[in-house]
Amino acid sequence: MSSSHTLAEALREYLRLALSSANQPILITAQDSREYDASRQIFNRKFDFRPAVIAKAGNAEQVSAIVRFARAAPMAARLRVRSGGHDHAGECSGTDVILIDCSPMKEVEKLRELPAGEAEIRIGAGVRFRELKPKLDDWKLGIPHGTCRTVGVTGYTLGGGWGPWTRRYGMGCERLIGATLVLGDGEIVQLRDTDAPDSRNGLLLWALRGGGGMSYGIVTELRYRAFAVPGEAYSFHTALRRDSTLETLRLWEEMIADDRHPEMIGSSLRVSARHLREGEAADVHATLPCVFLGFIEGSREQAIDLVRHYFGDDAADHIVFDEDQDSDGEGWQFDHWDGRLPPQALRLQGLEQVASDNGIELEKEGPAPHKITSRLVAARGWNDEGRAALVRSLQSPFAAPRRQDSQDDDNCDVHTYITLLAIAGPFYADYRRPDPIGSAFPYGDRPYIIQYQAWWDQYLDSDGRVEPQFADRLQRYALRNRYHSNLAEDWIDACRGYPLPGTDGAFISFKDEAVPTAEYFGKHYHQLRQIKREHSRDKDLLFQTAKTII
Repeated sequence: MSSSHTLAEALREYLRLALSSANQPILITAQDSREYDASRQIFNRKFDFRPAVIAKAGNAEQVSAIVRFARAAPMAARLRVRSGGHDHAGECSGTDVILIDCSPMKEVEKLRELPAGEAEIRIGAGVRFRELKPKLDDWKLGIPHGTCRTVGVTGYTLGGGWGPWTRRYGMGCERLIGATLVLGDGEIVQLRDTDAPDSRNGLLLWALRGGGGMSYGIVTELRYRAFAVPGEAYSFHTALRRDSTLETLRLWEEMIADDRHPEMIGSSLRVSARHLREGEAADVHATLPCVFLGFIEGSREQAIDLVRHYFGDDAADHIVFDEDQDSDGEGWQFDHWDGRLPPQALRLQGLEQVASDNGIELEKEGPAPHKITSRLVAARGWNDEGRAALVRSLQSPFAAPRRQDSQDDDNCDVHTYITLLAIAGPFYADYRRPDPIGSAFPYGDRPYIIQYQAWWDQYLDSDGRVEPQFADRLQRYALRNRYHSNLAEDWIDACRGYPLPGTDGAFISFKDEAVPTAEYFGKHYHQLRQIKREHSRDKDLLFQTAKTII
C-alpha cells in the first residue's frame, strides 16, 4: 500500500469522526482514476502534480477539520490550497500533498445596500470571475475584477488583483472588507473592516489585502464592497503603428499618468518580442507590434478621440470595441478579460497566421504551459535609459519567431511578449480609503507593472478540453513547439535578470519561483512576516509554499 493511499485513508477516517455524515468533503485519490486525473490539473500545464488526496471542501468547517488533521501529523501531511488553479508557479498544487480544493464554495450573495449605490457582497472561496460577473451585472454592481474569466476571485484578491478598474478603484484587494479565515490551529475567524487596525483580526485583514495567498490562513469566504457601475463604459483595443516602440511607450505613459484622463478607468499595452537572427543586434528604435487596450467610462466617441489625440488617425480608425457592449445604459460588461488578445487584435499585430492557420485564439484563456516574470517601474528614476533597455530586452535570439519571420519548416506556435499594466491613475494619486486599515499591496506608487510572458501549446478551451480543430493535429504541433518553448523559457530567464534602470520589485500574482520572496512584498515584507509569526497560529508552517511570506 502506498504512502499516499495510507495518508488518504487516515484523513478519511479522521474526517468521519470529526464531522457529521452530512458535512463531509469529497476526497479523490489516484484510485479514482478518471476523476483524479481531471481534478488534479491546474491552469499552467507546464506542471503535472500528483496530490496524495484532493479534498473538495464545501465550507470552513471542512477546511478546519483538514487543517487539524495535518496539524496532528505535520511531518506527514503537507497542505496546498486551490481556488481557480491559476497560480503561475504551480503552488496551488503539489505531489504527495493534501490539496484543499475550494471549488465547491460557489456562494455569491448581496448582503446589504451601502451609501452611494454600493453594496456588500459575499463571495465563496471557489468562485471564479465567469461565475461572479453575471450576478454583478444583474445587480448593476462591480468590483475591481480581473482580466481572465477562469481566475478564482480569492487568489486574485490575496495577490493584490490588477484589472480593468485599477486606475479608478485600485487593486481588487482595496475593496475587500471582510473574510472568513481558517488559522493554523483550525480556528475559524471572521475578519471585518470594523475591527481595530492593530488587533489580531485587523492585522490579518490588512495582510490579506495583497499580502499573498495561504500565508496567514485559508480563506473560505470574501466580503467585498461593490460599487455601482457606470451607465456607459467600453473596453476596446487597437494596434499602434508609431515610428518606434520607444515613442509608443512614452505616449502610453503620458496617457496613464496620475493627473490624466480619469475617464480611462484602466489600460494595458502589449508589445510582442522580436526574434533576432544570428549576428543581428537589438535596435533601440525598432518598431515592434503593439496593441493598446483601454477601458473607458464614457462614449465610443470619447474613446476614439482619446486614441486619436495620442496615437493618431490610423489607430483611432482601427479601434475594435467589444461586440457585446451595451451602449444604452442598461448594462455592459468587459468581454476580453485576458491580456492575451482577441483575434482582431492579433490580425492588427501582423499575427493573423496565429489565429487563422490553426485556430489558436489567445483570448480563449485555455490551460496551457507558460512561464512569466515581472517587475515594476519605479516611482522615481524611470527615464529614457530604462525605456530603451526595455525595448532591447524584447529583441533576442531566444524570443519566438513569428510565422512570417521563420525561414524553415519549424515555425512555431510559441508566443513571447510583454504586457504593461497601468497602476497610475486617480485612485492611488489620492489614496484615501473609507476605513483606516489600508492594504498590504506595496506598489500603489508605481506607474505600471511590466509582465514578461511566454506561452505555448495553447490548444485547450477554457474548460480544459481540446479544441475540435486540433484533435487530429495536437501532437504534431506540440512536438514542433518543443525547440522554441525551451528557448522561450530561456528568454524569460534572460528578461528576469536584464538590467532595466528604474525598475525593481515584482508582482506576486505573476509568480516566478526564481524571484526572491522579499521582492514581491517590498516595504511590507517584514511586517507581513511578523503578522504570520504572531497571528496565523501556524507553528509548524503548514501554510507554506516557496513564495508564502515565510
